[in-house]
Amino acid sequence: MSDARAGGREPGSPRVQQRIPAIYMRGGTSRCLVFHARDLPEPGPARDRILLSALGSPDPYGRQLDGLGGGISSLSKAVIIGPPTHPDAQVDYTFAQVEVRKPVVDYKGNCGNCSSSVGPFAIDEKLVPVTGGVTPVRIHNTNTKKIIVAHVPVTDGEAAVGGDFELAGIPGRGAKIALDFLDPGGAGTGRLNNQPGATIQFTFKDAGEPGTNDTASITIKNAAGNTVLTVTGRLGNGNHQAHQR
Repeated sequence: MSDARAGGREPGSPRVQQRIPAIYMRGGTSRCLVFHARDLPEPGPARDRILLSALGSPDPYGRQLDGLGGGISSLSKAVIIGPPTHPDAQVDYTFAQVEVRKPVVDYKGNCGNCSSSVGPFAIDEKLVPVTGGVTPVRIHNTNTKKIIVAHVPVTDGEAAVGGDFELAGIPGRGAKIALDFLDPGGAGTGRLNNQPGATIQFTFKDAGEPGTNDTASITIKNAAGNTVLTVTGRLGNGNHQAHQR
């Protein structure tokens, strides 16, 4: 475990060193600083200032040389692990995306790459028991209010590092962390009409040419924080007025 030295200071104020334990991890094709929630202030400005300082943001030069960030979004992330607040989970996991050039910490979405770091962290920090050669860890992502199950290979009671899994963009091979995202629909925008997706159909009537109406359907779905908008149908008959059906 390394120390993330973060002053949590206001811009322009004197720097005061503060030792906060953290682990620097790679998850998928991202890197992140992983903290215990108990070592950080409650959610709010004080916590955000520590995350910003630890990663070296804001940096107008875009390099994050004063912190552990890497100057691009995939290398400027933080993960916070705490006790579960969901009855079906073993740990809570909060993802924080730290802006490189601005003093902004975004909690609106999750990161699938960083999600793969949570299981190994929970096992190595003895937050969950080892139950076999591949140990499932049930994770509550607080950003999306969803459950993720990480399947973590274990060697000698700790998360395995070596393995044969090869990931595009990452040199070498390592242990494979398989993730199950349970019921991911509606993670970012919530459910519309109690459904993870909604389809609204419109009839476009041509006031000047009866009988030449068009129909188009707009489908909005959300899964794992990504909103997808699909429009089907063809509008080609000129002067239309939309009437929802």
